[in-house]
Amino acid sequence: MELPKWTINSPWLYMSGIVAAISALLSIITTAVQYALVWALATIAEIVLGVVISSVIPPAAKVMITSITIPVCVTSMGALWGFWYL
Repeated sequence: MELPKWTINSPWLYMSGIVAAISALLSIITTAVQYALVWALATIAEIVLGVVISSVIPPAAKVMITSITIPVCVTSMGALWGFWYL
């Protein structure tokens, strides 16, 4: 199966990766500050589990996930920082 053309050299693809990486790092720091260190370790385990699960997802599904990464990261980080509730 061939990936869509927009995924090869798309700025959205690069921005999604950058936003996801920054959100992951900020979520660990935020959890460590707001809660106990145990919850920060649980956040790290959750991120590692996400990486493991995403390694078995087919490329076509990764395209769909990439297209919604930025809104999901903004929504979850906003809720973690107390801007809104989910």
